[in-house]
Amino acid sequence: MAVNLSLGGAQREALRTEALSLETQAEQQRKALVHLRNSEDQSLRKANEEYRQQVSKEAVAGRKTLDEMREVRKAVHSKLRLAKAAHVNETAAASHALARAGQRALTARTENENWQAQAARTESAAQAMKQREQETYAIVQDSTNGRVAQAKDLANDRLQKSSLLTQHAQEQSAKVTQHAIKPLDAKEQQFHRHAQIQVGAAQRGADLAKADMYVEQAKAGRYNMGLVRDLQRNAEAGGGGGAPPPQKKKTLLG
Repeated sequence: MAVNLSLGGAQREALRTEALSLETQAEQQRKALVHLRNSEDQSLRKANEEYRQQVSKEAVAGRKTLDEMREVRKAVHSKLRLAKAAHVNETAAASHALARAGQRALTARTENENWQAQAARTESAAQAMKQREQETYAIVQDSTNGRVAQAKDLANDRLQKSSLLTQHAQEQSAKVTQHAIKPLDAKEQQFHRHAQIQVGAAQRGADLAKADMYVEQAKAGRYNMGLVRDLQRNAEAGGGGGAPPPQKKKTLLG
């Protein structure tokens, strides 16, 4: 029985030791768990703090980005308003410019039509003037030719008369020469002088007739040349827009 008690005490001591060991192990495990929990709490707090700081930084960056987006949106809206106002102004200016261009085109068309009408009137007036000048030139040419023919006939008539007078004077002179051997009295001498005067007058008449014919021909030539120059100048100035016709010069017929 004493042995049983001693065995029981040893068992109890062993159990106590085992219990203490188990308790020590449990305490160590508890401490390890507490340390692990503390480490995890610290890690969680650290991670939470880092996450909060990151979230705060991201929030700041997001607000900054949002502010930048707002500034960009304001700038874009301002540019859009300015562009819209400029477009409205450009549209109004383009409308006014188009209206002015249309008015100028209409005015130019009207002026072109007026110029064409004026050109047609000028062309018609130039044709009429040319016709009148040609008719006038034909009349003057006929008149000049008639006057030249008349002057030639007059000169020929004077030459014929001068020839007859010269022939008559020569006959008288021959008669006087035949009686030259006879004493010449005062009457015969006077008759001889008169015959010589008639011969000289006939020659001078013939020379004057020729001179008159040459003068008439020269006048007719100068007048025809002047008339041709006037016609050429009028033909060259035919597009002058209603210039008055040249005044008719005094013809050879007066």
